[in-house]
Amino acid sequence: QSLSADGELIVEAVRHRDPERHRLLEQLVGRSVIRIGDAALGTPQVLRATQSRVPDHDAALLAVQANVHDPEFRAIYEAAGLGAAVILPLTARGRVRGTLHLVDVDPASTRPAAARHIAEELAARAALAIDNSRQYEREHRVASVLQRAMLPARLPLHERIEMSYAYRPAERESRVGGDWYDAFTIGHDRVAVSIGDVGGHGVEAAVAMNEA
Repeated sequence: QSLSADGELIVEAVRHRDPERHRLLEQLVGRSVIRIGDAALGTPQVLRATQSRVPDHDAALLAVQANVHDPEFRAIYEAAGLGAAVILPLTARGRVRGTLHLVDVDPASTRPAAARHIAEELAARAALAIDNSRQYEREHRVASVLQRAMLPARLPLHERIEMSYAYRPAERESRVGGDWYDAFTIGHDRVAVSIGDVGGHGVEAAVAMNEA
């Protein structure tokens, strides 16, 4: 689950070994299931303390009943099976990004507690990977928008020359930024064409392109 700017927990991904229960849980993906300000048990405790917790079956059931106000969502959790679990904060660069839940549907299981330290290491690595991915996505979007904003919306019209262009930005963030093209009519029979590339990639290259 990821934590939104509005203090909501959004289900990002689910996995259950039982195909039917997995399809049931998939209905929650992309949905806001808990508002942190309205809840105190389970996941909100993990987020506030930035420490993992190992609730048993009864505690997990109580947390779902107290935190998940939508009866449809609550029914999905209960039908999928609640058991012993370990809930871990996803923390990267000093900020909590969300939570990871590992559940054993056997109410009497002690495996989540035994695997707590391994799970914490897994959560730390996953949080950093997710944060890196989102950071690269943000920079890619910024560089792409900046680069497109600096390119001409259309080329000039000339009675003797027909001009057209095709531009496709790089899909990878590391390759975005720095390319430019433009054309200018400088007389009745003269047209200047400018095509170039600033060394480097990303937002810095796109900014340098504007200054070139």
